[in-house]
Amino acid sequence: MLVSKKQADVLGNGVGIPTKGMTLSEALAVHERRISFDPENPMFWRFKGDDLLRFKRPAEALECFDKSLKLKPDEVDALMGMGYALNHLGRRGEALEYFDRAIKKDPENIDVWIGKGYTLSKMRRYWEAEKAYSLAIGLDEKSAAAWNGMAWTLLLRNRHEEALRCFDKAIGLYVDGSNSSALAGKGNCHVAIGKRTSNVTKRQAEFREALKAYGAAAKIAPDDINVISGIADAYDGLQMFNEGYAAYNKLLKKAPDNANYWYRFGFFLDKMRKHKESLKLFDKAIALDPYKHQFWLGKGFALCAVGGAAGSEGIENYREALACFEKAVEIAPDDAHSWMGMGRALDKLGRYAEAEKAFGEALRFRPEYEKALIGRGYARYMQKKYSEALADFEAVFRNGRGNARAEQGRKLALEALGQSETE
Repeated sequence: MLVSKKQADVLGNGVGIPTKGMTLSEALAVHERRISFDPENPMFWRFKGDDLLRFKRPAEALECFDKSLKLKPDEVDALMGMGYALNHLGRRGEALEYFDRAIKKDPENIDVWIGKGYTLSKMRRYWEAEKAYSLAIGLDEKSAAAWNGMAWTLLLRNRHEEALRCFDKAIGLYVDGSNSSALAGKGNCHVAIGKRTSNVTKRQAEFREALKAYGAAAKIAPDDINVISGIADAYDGLQMFNEGYAAYNKLLKKAPDNANYWYRFGFFLDKMRKHKESLKLFDKAIALDPYKHQFWLGKGFALCAVGGAAGSEGIENYREALACFEKAVEIAPDDAHSWMGMGRALDKLGRYAEAEKAFGEALRFRPEYEKALIGRGYARYMQKKYSEALADFEAVFRNGRGNARAEQGRKLALEALGQSETE
């Protein structure tokens, strides 16, 4: 017998017992009992699909929802189930069709609009997703799920302050604020705001708020990979290196095949001036995904740092760095940072004409790139192009910024031209 006598008695009316809190095998046993009792009942197939989806078995769930719809076409809950199962399988276009069918059947159903918003957001059709979530909120402004969905969409559009307000609204509506998704999203907003803030005090305050939000999320979902990732990011921003080191190690134990996490850990170690150690992590990221230019870029700059520390013996590091930057440019030919790295390596190798061209490419894609202006200025100076070098150094100051290297280069160029500071 698949279920106990007590369970069988409850199943006598064909409706069954709740499966929430059961393991998958326990829930499936109940569903098999229900379906054997009445195989033509569409609700029983949908219930089974719901549980399979809850346990991340979308392909099997899809079969159940399909069976339910064959028995009762256009049943809204089954249409939504199909939409979510297809989403899990990455079949976004088909998922959207099912949510649209559900909306035609029941346009006042808030859950259908939330599902459509989720699908559109996954398709990166953020404006349309925002509209769907707005309609959901219009139907029920106390829907935490609708506010949470809206917040994530705004976050993905880099509208961080607006997203933060929506996450706070969602957290206030969830029971005891206990939703790890909204709390993690709030943390992501604070991290994003912190990274773009130039004021040190405000930046640190944002990272502390992020850590607070991630900490609350971790109490609910301690093994959530996104929460652990956020904690590592916040410690990184706060320059709490011991804590950050531990967080990144935990992150990689949970997701050893995630190339981006290896890259981020490598970048973190590079900032700690552990350049040689970071090279191993960049290599791991590249081995997992050799087509991300950022990974080659990270390794290239780490090699430059190793080469700089080695003095005259670092020439081989610069050669290897140049190969990394060339690979980055091959993958992303319009990336200013990759051209900047190439220029730096060429300059260190004494190939000044080529360095000048590389710095020029960086400036073509980012005209006010200060480091590229300074780099090209010194490359020109080394070729005795003093007037052109002076123009680059002075361009740094015209952009309203002071820079010690630019000031030194300006003095050298003026001296070479036989001019004084006041001329």
